[in-house]
Order: sequence, then C-alpha cells, then structure tokens
Amino acid sequence: MLLKDKENVVFIDELKKYKSYISFLKILKQYDKECVFLSFGGRLSTVFPMLYILGYRNLYIYELNRIMGKSNKIAKPFCKKVFSYFPLSTAKNVKVIGHPQEDRKRLNYIKERGIKILVLTGSNGTKELYELFDKLKLEHDELDITISEPFKSYKFKSKIKRMPFINSNFYSNYDLIISRAGAGSIADVLRQNIPLVLCPSRHVKDDHQYANSEYLYDNVGIEHFDAEINTKDLYKLLRKELQYDRRITLIENYKKFQHNFVLNNLLESIDNEN
Repeated sequence: MLLKDKENVVFIDELKKYKSYISFLKILKQYDKECVFLSFGGRLSTVFPMLYILGYRNLYIYELNRIMGKSNKIAKPFCKKVFSYFPLSTAKNVKVIGHPQEDRKRLNYIKERGIKILVLTGSNGTKELYELFDKLKLEHDELDITISEPFKSYKFKSKIKRMPFINSNFYSNYDLIISRAGAGSIADVLRQNIPLVLCPSRHVKDDHQYANSEYLYDNVGIEHFDAEINTKDLYKLLRKELQYDRRITLIENYKKFQHNFVLNNLLESIDNEN
C-alpha cells in the first residue's frame, strides 16, 4: 500500500484529530500483516509506530529531501529501511535509489545560443520572485523570461511573459530553468537534462530546500541564489549560466546525481527483504 499525504486513495483527511487517527488505523488493520506499507512522509508516517505495535513489520519510508521530515523521523525507528533521493548523513539503514520521476527520462538538445529562461515560482514565497524578476525584466528587457503565475494578485510592471501553468513536458523549450529547490521540482528538471539554477525558499519547514541546494552545488555544481539577491548580481549569474560551454558542463555533471531504474530497484529491495 502506498501512503502519500493528501493523495492517499484509502484515506484523504489529514490526521489532525484523534478520531481520524483511530479511523485510519481501523482501515489499515483490514490488511494482512504481510502487507508492505510505504510512506512518502507527511502526517501519515506518524501512524507507523502504532502499526508496528499492532504487529506490522513491513514498514518503509521514502524521504525525498536532503533533510528528513519530522514525521519520517518519528516513523524511522519502526521501519525496515529508508529509501531516499539525497544521501541522508544522519540516518542509518538508508538506501539511496533516486526519485521516481527519474524513470521518465527525456533527451534534451542543448542549443548553442541560449536565450530563453523559465522561472518556476512554486507556491511558497511566490511574490518575492515576482518582484525580483519583474524588476530584472524592466532593467534588461532583452532577456527572454517566462514566469509561472499560479496567483494573479501581483501586477507586473514589465513585459515579462506569464503562464498560469507550465506542463513539465514543455520545459525543454527553454535554455535555462530557475526553480525552487523542492525534490520534485529538481527531479523534474534533471530528468530532462535541462540547465538549472535554484532559488531555495526560506518559507519551508526545516529549511530543507536550502539543504538540497547546498548538496547539489557541492556535488553537481548547480548554482543557487537567495531571493534577496540584487538584480545586478542576478543578471551576471544568468548570463554566466546561459553560456553554451557552461550548460554543456552542467548537463554532464548531472550524471553524478542521476539514478536509473528507480522503481525497479525499490521493488527489488523490498522483495529481497520479505
């Protein structure tokens, strides 16, 4: 059974109340104790200690960020193994297998003349990115910038291109992507071999986006910047990252962090232990 916060087909309500917690346990108790449970974190991982007490032993968690979330920390002592996307230096019995999105790899042709920039704002601290890139576009109108705009409350002063939703299948239309540093966003860009610069959000728990960014800078060479950067320094950074040789080198470095057959390795590892 796959347990995933907010997307669980068995139980969708968040576990904020004791009654909900008990109701969820009653649902899970309908399954045989040989059933394998895999949680990607969130409040659902907090059910694992009680499952263990009830005799369930095939419990696994999947941590996608560089820093383990609080709920996964609670569940970890009761799990057979932890699967992860990033190495987790503070956790034992961890198997780094990558991100499931990596199984959807796509080839990408790097154009020699890179000019098109895509900014993925995410949902945390969106306004600060609107303001930053709106100002950058006003100062450097020659930059071809498209920004995701899930919220339309901000009034842009520049002629920056805006799209409410950008399907990841169209990321390859751009020469450079600026993105927040959540694991899903990172994997979605890297699987397509598109040059990436990260702007980690400071509005997330445990500052895990900054930890993700630091690891990728140290081990892969992916640059990152804070949203408080001035437009002069941001312009210099983007010009450097758009250079053809730099983009080719960066894509080559991605191999240091990319993984193959992620889901197959996950299932094989679980199967070997049961």
